[in-house]
Amino acid sequence: MPFLTIITRTFNRPARLEENKRSLSEQSDRDFEQIIVEDKIGIGIPATYVALRSQEASGDYVWLFDDDNVLWDKDFIKKLKELAKQKPDVILARVKVHTASRPVPDVWPPLLGQIDAMSYIVRKDIWHKHRG
Repeated sequence: MPFLTIITRTFNRPARLEENKRSLSEQSDRDFEQIIVEDKIGIGIPATYVALRSQEASGDYVWLFDDDNVLWDKDFIKKLKELAKQKPDVILARVKVHTASRPVPDVWPPLLGQIDAMSYIVRKDIWHKHRG
């Protein structure tokens, strides 16, 4: 059983998904599995979470890590594992998210480069209890 189940949502972005997978493959600690969930009709994150409810996570912790997310710190999972020794229900991680130009009309200007994002990693029993 892996330490971490990483669930990655993707929609028609094969280059982003490959970069995501590459960043995970470069982790110094490979004690994780990645489940890829296809958003087949482009309905976005909220509706895709419905599909995530059916995912069986086998890791001790579960992390939703979209296809446009990239881990820059090659020891991230190693550090996460060290934090998890305290058995917290939830771990809040500040991660760098790589993004190309992504304009959202009338809301935000286009983003280039890296932005900070908050990410939640939850214990598997909490995931299964609250996922649906």
